[in-house]
Amino acid sequence: MRHVAKLDQSPTYLKIADKDFQGYSNPLEKGKYVLTVVYDQDPQSVPIDEFKMVMADNGGIDLGVEYAAHEWTLRYDCEFNPKEHCETLMFQEVSVEVDKVYDVLKQYESYKGSHRVPAIWFGMLATPGWMRVELMAMLNPDQYLKFIASKGILHKMMKKSISLGGGPYTIGLQNSIYMKSAYPERLLQMQDAKSKWDSDNIMNPDRVTSCMTSHLRMNVLFLMAAAIRRLSRYVGR
Repeated sequence: MRHVAKLDQSPTYLKIADKDFQGYSNPLEKGKYVLTVVYDQDPQSVPIDEFKMVMADNGGIDLGVEYAAHEWTLRYDCEFNPKEHCETLMFQEVSVEVDKVYDVLKQYESYKGSHRVPAIWFGMLATPGWMRVELMAMLNPDQYLKFIASKGILHKMMKKSISLGGGPYTIGLQNSIYMKSAYPERLLQMQDAKSKWDSDNIMNPDRVTSCMTSHLRMNVLFLMAAAIRRLSRYVGR
């Protein structure tokens, strides 16, 4: 994925997904990951030979024209399909450099195994050199311990992304708490604009430029949640 993203001829569309995520849209017969690469240039300018070399060097195989065509047809629906198979689809979107995507996914896979969370993921090329990585957890109402664990894991994954120079892909209400640590300069610029054009704070208050809670408080809450989860397991045994 890193090699393809850095070819001289950049792909128009680049997506990487794990087999579990892929199973809800376009299942793999074999293999663990699928890489979807699309070019919209003149076919003569597409670096097919370079792409085949990269694929061979990394143990990849061509899944064929039929699979590729179906994958392209599903491009708008693929990330919504898992919701049909669970009551609650919890997710967090992070933005990281292409070179750091492996570090993020390795950490998430580790949490997935240690906490036994039904987690899936995919990544999509955003701006040149950066990827949007969507981390998901598929839950049902009776899985309250896994719900708590998943919330804590996604919080940790955001902190991991920030430590790698990335941050939230979108802000809104949920991710306002990460603005100061992920995008401090951008936050100052937006706060200046907010004070200039909305001095009474009537437009979307407590979002993006301010937050009703603190990063420290969130860390404490998730530490307490983790302690309660461990205690519940002990009591259950």
